[in-house]
Amino acid sequence: MDKFWKDSLKPIWTGEMLNESVALVERNGRTAGKLLFPPRKATAVRDASLSAVFREGADFRIEGDEIVALNGKMPRFRAEWFDGANLPEELKKYQGMYGLGKFLFTEDAFFMKNQIAVTYTYDAADWTFPLPTYPETALPRFKNLLKTRQHARVLLYGDSISTGIGSSKWANASPCLPPWFELFTAALTDRYGAEIDLL
Repeated sequence: MDKFWKDSLKPIWTGEMLNESVALVERNGRTAGKLLFPPRKATAVRDASLSAVFREGADFRIEGDEIVALNGKMPRFRAEWFDGANLPEELKKYQGMYGLGKFLFTEDAFFMKNQIAVTYTYDAADWTFPLPTYPETALPRFKNLLKTRQHARVLLYGDSISTGIGSSKWANASPCLPPWFELFTAALTDRYGAEIDLL
């Protein structure tokens, strides 16, 4: 399994956040975005493609749980867009479709490309959400198929993200990370060696 895929599946409740997607918004002369937790240290800040690197002190600073842009290098949204004013061409073509009114919407990679990816450490005690638990007795037949390296099948049932929409692979945009269900099944195959079909 690709190391980048593996890293993307690391738990986020242990005090290290990898490539958190953050939307910077330019409003009243200030451009900032909110992080899930106040960082102890920002170890990497890059564009959504993970190719452009931004430097703390030169391109951004951290203020509490916010990342604040110091120049025009970092991608951002403009507050006026949320009122439907001066929209980029990528957003204009969808304005008013599906009865959305001024709601910002697009079916391409516009939102993804205008965010940044922030990797940082934080105080694990700040995680106050429920932690996932492993149900030891659940899905015994499926787990037996995995452990005995037999052919297994996974049925996806859900909305658009269950078709891959929103992933960078679907948008054909760097870093081309597969959708969650491909990562999930790849991780199972990597761990157990079983062949898994997605339905």
